[in-house]
Amino acid sequence: AFRTRSSKKGYWFVAQQQLTTHNGDASRGLNIAANATFHDKETNLVDNYQSLMLVYKGPFDARPKDDVGIGAARLHVNNDVKKNAELLNVANGVSDYDNPLYTPIRETEYNFEINYGFHVTNWLTVRPNLQYVVQPGGVDKVDNALVAGLKIQST
Repeated sequence: AFRTRSSKKGYWFVAQQQLTTHNGDASRGLNIAANATFHDKETNLVDNYQSLMLVYKGPFDARPKDDVGIGAARLHVNNDVKKNAELLNVANGVSDYDNPLYTPIRETEYNFEINYGFHVTNWLTVRPNLQYVVQPGGVDKVDNALVAGLKIQST
């Protein structure tokens, strides 16, 4: 049977540290950042998420305001969501992922990204990226994905 809950709690952790400078320039160099969130397991689809990023600001003397980044992230779907999907599949008498009645079993997704930020002007940054997603949506039956993206940011 389905349950209803009224619960809203969560925790997060964020850390960022500059590790190096570029030729003594503190506005340039290697930075590391980590992020972790833990969500209410009673009410949230995703119960935890972690990421780790390395960003080098000003990698080239000719482009001192550009940055290059690499990162990895892990997203975990709440175990209750998995159990609910398993129960629905049993109730519907299905076990084949290709059956339209099948509810996908979701667990953990992993994402790896590399990007480069072109600081075009003081108000415009263009950031192409390439991502590799393992188990998209946390579903191991879904093929891993290579995704290209473009972020245009103005201030």
